[in-house]
Amino acid sequence: MYEEVKSMNADRYRNNRYLDRYRGKSLPRLDDIYAAREDQIKILELESNKHHWDNLNSLPDFKTDTIKLGEDAVTIGRPDELSDIDKKALDKTLFDLKPWRKGPWNYFGTEIDTEWRSNMKWDRVIDAIK
Repeated sequence: MYEEVKSMNADRYRNNRYLDRYRGKSLPRLDDIYAAREDQIKILELESNKHHWDNLNSLPDFKTDTIKLGEDAVTIGRPDELSDIDKKALDKTLFDLKPWRKGPWNYFGTEIDTEWRSNMKWDRVIDAIK
């Protein structure tokens, strides 16, 4: 069972369509990028990551029209779009995926603080790049 789930999820990450369009062009490090991606996929497939995949696969497909990228936190969804049961399942999965490195994020009303506050970094340079 885990092998099937692992394979299904790894296939998503093996999709190189955005890289494949550069094949045959003069990009000397492209093979290095493909190799690095394969190394990362191997990490994702480690048995120690099984519980992360199990949690992700247990989630229903959430649908939303709310995606905000221009605020302090990347916001996906609104709290009123999920049932209490779905919200609890989402919160459990989000908590399980800690530590979150870059952000901050807001998923359907759940705020995720992160180690690197990208919004604070952008705030420091925004005037220089306008």
